[in-house]
Amino acid sequence: MTADERARCGDEPGITRKGASSAVYLLGVSVPGREGAPASQRRRRHAGRFGHRRQLPRSSLPTVVVGFSNDASGHGFKAFRWTAASGMVGLGFLPGGHESTASGVNADGTVVVGQAGEASGQHQAYRWTAASGMVGLGFLPGGNLTGATGVNANGTVVVGFSNDASGHGFKAFRWTAASGMVGLGFLPGGNQSSARGVNADGKVVVGQANDASDQPQAFRWTRATRMQSVLTLLLAAKVVTMTGWQLRSANGVSADGTVIVGDGVDPLGQSQAWIARLPKEDNEDCEEDDDNQGDNDNQGGDFGQ
Repeated sequence: MTADERARCGDEPGITRKGASSAVYLLGVSVPGREGAPASQRRRRHAGRFGHRRQLPRSSLPTVVVGFSNDASGHGFKAFRWTAASGMVGLGFLPGGHESTASGVNADGTVVVGQAGEASGQHQAYRWTAASGMVGLGFLPGGNLTGATGVNANGTVVVGFSNDASGHGFKAFRWTAASGMVGLGFLPGGNQSSARGVNADGKVVVGQANDASDQPQAFRWTRATRMQSVLTLLLAAKVVTMTGWQLRSANGVSADGTVIVGDGVDPLGQSQAWIARLPKEDNEDCEEDDDNQGDNDNQGGDFGQ
């Protein structure tokens, strides 16, 4: 069996081509008994959600679906949460705002994240539960625009993007109640990044960042390694099938943080979805009493609570 065949079978680190991307709207889903599934089954971009239709076993069908809808108010979109029992229920807005969208939901469907407008007209990331309602997560220092794109299995870690005082566009963030919003930095030589998924325990974040040549790259972040391109990680694992691939965005990650899905361009110049399998490694503890999980120039900001 060749190295490429072993990679496709999941026997060693590698990348698997999943076919040309099809433009279909997807929503965040909660799948019972599958920690981390909401992030790993979702592929997200600012302009929309892209992915593939597939048949799920009946036992794995989503029990909670989130997204956005307009209504009779005429005030744009409102985030919703859907279950078979409740139907589609609007999640409301931040104080003074009149627009919201939902982009992610945790494993049991009790925590929803997304973006919502506020009274000032700014848009910020939020976290919603039935008990707290919609709570803004604030901005990185000097910023005025954030959005949440993913949440871990138990709903305690939220990831997304925020601008800041640098004026260099967006920076990926990781948020917890203890640390607040913390920037995750950039790839070497780059100045923009956006987080798009997080694993079950919240220690592995994936997304898109530009490199020194201003080209988009899929990234994987951990506290120990900081931000690294997925391509760099695969080359370090001595994967021999990477020639000509452009891995432009990582959009989801498995519960254990070793399997990443995303979109890019294959050696023939065709847009492709892909799955990358990375070597297993010990996850460094990521408690919130550390020296900041991201870059050192961001110590959190207004939590918006």
